[in-house]
Amino acid sequence: MPKQTFEEKEFPGYGQRFMRLALKGIGITGLSFIGVLVGHKTDLKSLEYLAIAGFLLGSLYTLGYLTWVLRHVNCPSCGRRCESIRDVQNNQWKARCEGCQTDWKLGVGTRNNNP
Repeated sequence: MPKQTFEEKEFPGYGQRFMRLALKGIGITGLSFIGVLVGHKTDLKSLEYLAIAGFLLGSLYTLGYLTWVLRHVNCPSCGRRCESIRDVQNNQWKARCEGCQTDWKLGVGTRNNNP
């Protein structure tokens, strides 16, 4: 059976959307960390403990939500659910749409400019 070939296209705006979500999560988690520092500096243990819990929960929520967003991608052409795959060679994430026979480059991953 011959191997299927998929056309590669850029997913419009996905990388920027993902980065905005990541920065919002990091910002909210960072505010909790500031609460930890303020609670420690002013000897308000209840604030310190609450901020630590907020920091930990915020970190876990951000990682979980970003993973969910990355794994639940719909094709911009046909609207079908895509399979998220990691392109190990380019260290990038792609969304594979079986209906359109397209690998959508999501713009998420590390950019490796080395040959």
